[in-house]
Amino acid sequence: MPLKTLDELTVSTCHWPLAEFERNVLLYCGEAAERRADGRPKPYCACHARRAYVRAAALRLPTTSVTHQRIAPARSSVERAVEHPMVS
Repeated sequence: MPLKTLDELTVSTCHWPLAEFERNVLLYCGEAAERRADGRPKPYCACHARRAYVRAAALRLPTTSVTHQRIAPARSSVERAVEHPMVS
C-alpha cells in the first residue's frame, strides 16, 4: 500500500486517513481512487469506498423497548442553580 502525505495526494488517489507518521503528519491510503460513471474520480479506493458509503439501513440499531423510552432533556446549569441555590 503506497502511503502518502497530504502534499503527495492527487485527485485520483485515495484520501482515506490511516496513521500519524510523525507529529502532525497524517498518512493517507494513496491507492488509485474509484471512478464514477462519468469518469470523475471518487475520493476513496474501492476498499475504503465500501467502508465510507454504508447504507443508512445497515447502521440502524435493532428496535427494542429501551430505544422507545422517553429521555428527559438535560437541564442547564442555570436551571440546576435555581433549584438548588447556594447558601452563603
